[in-house]
Amino acid sequence: MPTAIHWKHRMFAALLGIAMPGLGQLYGGQQKKGLWVYTLMQVGLPFAFLAVWGLAPAGAVYPMLLALAATTFALLLWSLGDAALEVNPELEQAFFVGTGKQQLTKVALALVLFAGMLLNPFEQVWTNRVANFVMGSTSMAPVLQKDDSFFVNVQAFAAHGPQVGDIVTVRPMVGSEHSVVRQVAGLPGQVVALLPETAMPEGLPRPAANEPFTLPPGFMYVRTVNPEFSSAGIMPIGLLQGRVEYIFWPPSRLGAVSGAGHMPIVIQ
Repeated sequence: MPTAIHWKHRMFAALLGIAMPGLGQLYGGQQKKGLWVYTLMQVGLPFAFLAVWGLAPAGAVYPMLLALAATTFALLLWSLGDAALEVNPELEQAFFVGTGKQQLTKVALALVLFAGMLLNPFEQVWTNRVANFVMGSTSMAPVLQKDDSFFVNVQAFAAHGPQVGDIVTVRPMVGSEHSVVRQVAGLPGQVVALLPETAMPEGLPRPAANEPFTLPPGFMYVRTVNPEFSSAGIMPIGLLQGRVEYIFWPPSRLGAVSGAGHMPIVIQ
C-alpha cells in the first residue's frame, strides 16, 4: 500500500519551488527533474532572452519577449504544482538518510544552486537592456496615456545618439525623485524655437521671445507632446536613460511607441 504523504511536505515543496525553481522537486526526491527545471529557468531563460533580443526583427522583439514571459510564468506554475503533487512517498524515511559523502554532496549541490539563484542571470541580462515604467500623467498623450506601462530600451543610445522625435526617459534632475518622459525636440548644434515656459539650465542665457536658439554642445531640447500639458526644457544629453519602445499594459494599448506623428519643428 502506498505511503500517505503529509500535506505539510507538499506545501513545503511548493514553497521551496517559489524560493528557487527546481528546489521543490529536489526536496521531493525528483533530483533529475529538479535540476532540469533549475537549469531551464536559470540558464535557458537568459539565453532565450538574449537570442530574442539579438536575433528577432525589430518589430517582433517585444511581442516575443512577452510571449517568453507568459511561457515562463506557465512553466513556473507547472513546476510548483509538480513539486507539490509528485513528492516521493518515501520522503520521511529516505530524505535525510545516506552516507556522509552523500550528505556532503547534497549540501554542496544546494549551495551551488543557491549561489546561482543569488546571481540571477536572467535579472542581470534583463535589467542591463530593458526597464519598465508606468506613465504618471497625461503629459505625453496621445503617444502615452496616463497609467500606460511601457518598456524602455536602456541600450538604445549606446552606439548611436538620439534622434529628433524619439520618445525618451530622462534621469531625475537635482531636487526631483522621478524620471520623466519627454520627446527629443532638438540636439546639440541644432537651431530651435523654444517654448516660452522652457526650463533653462543654470549658466545658459535665456534668448529673447521668438528668437531662435542654438543648442550648445552636450545639451538637448525636450518637450511634452500634449499641448494641454505644455512643458519643455534644455537638459544635458547625459541624463538620457533610454528610448520608450513598447506599451505592454493595458492590453488595449499594446504596441510599439513612436513620436513620428507629433514631430517637433527644428529650424535648422
